[in-house]
Amino acid sequence: MKRLGAILALSVVAAAACDAAEGGNRGDVVAWVDRPAPPYAVPRPNPLPYATAAPACRVDQIHATGARVGFATGNVDERLTFTNISRSSCLLTGYPAITALAPSGHRLHVHAIPAPSGTFFGTLAPAAVTPGHHVYVDLATQDVTCRLGRPFVYHDLTFRLPDGRRLITDTRLTRFCGGWRASRFGLPRRTTADLPPKPSSIDSLRVIVSLPSTAPAGATLRYLVTLANPTRTAVRLDPCPSYTEAVAASIHRYLHRAFLLNCDAVRRIGPGRRVRYEMRMRLPTMEAGPAKFSWHLNVPSEPGSSATLAITRAS
Repeated sequence: MKRLGAILALSVVAAAACDAAEGGNRGDVVAWVDRPAPPYAVPRPNPLPYATAAPACRVDQIHATGARVGFATGNVDERLTFTNISRSSCLLTGYPAITALAPSGHRLHVHAIPAPSGTFFGTLAPAAVTPGHHVYVDLATQDVTCRLGRPFVYHDLTFRLPDGRRLITDTRLTRFCGGWRASRFGLPRRTTADLPPKPSSIDSLRVIVSLPSTAPAGATLRYLVTLANPTRTAVRLDPCPSYTEAVAASIHRYLHRAFLLNCDAVRRIGPGRRVRYEMRMRLPTMEAGPAKFSWHLNVPSEPGSSATLAITRAS
């Protein structure tokens, strides 16, 4: 019996140690530590090209639809979609030559100036079109330099593809104030910042901030931050991350500081688990009124949360 009791005691100690490594019981709060960290700057993302290894698309592989029209500060974008309806990948490259039926009934060449650096609505990057997927062409114009009456609508657009053959469609194009600037075939340019975080990374954590509704100016704000791991993989806090907390009442009253998280008690956050952290922040002297509070982990995706805090007069 004594031996069994000793084994059970060791098991309890081991379980407690495991709980400490993963945040302990749900009611536990990890103590705040006063460990300032250097100011954080988000690393510059790197370009992330698409795969382009595929033969040129044939006319019988592509179906064109559009145009989807978008407006922004006097700029107009008509985005045409080219979908791969075949069973093999192919590549559309360069700028399409376009003809269309004008309102007069005559077929005309649509004069669109190639825009290598992209249009007002962004840059499209070359991308192979896998079966069932698509690429775009943006035709950008504007609607502010003319007395706009009824816009001219062109019908039955025809596109010359890289293989030299023509893709006949029933798509339409609207002429607003002038000609168009054309993007190349492609998809919106992307970077490493567009990738979803890895399940085991600190970037995958979710942040919940619990603030009091009010706080006196110049006092120490005490609040809680919960880090939740929504994935099925443990997140190791190694290296120990820092965080940035900020409070802003106006452009002239703004304070932000970076501190290291307390990784002494919690070294990882298990799958589906949450860890609560005590936080302290010395508020600056400021006028009473609403202030914006924000908190985020200092990792590339900056998972965080923000809230409104009512600043009261110092007592």
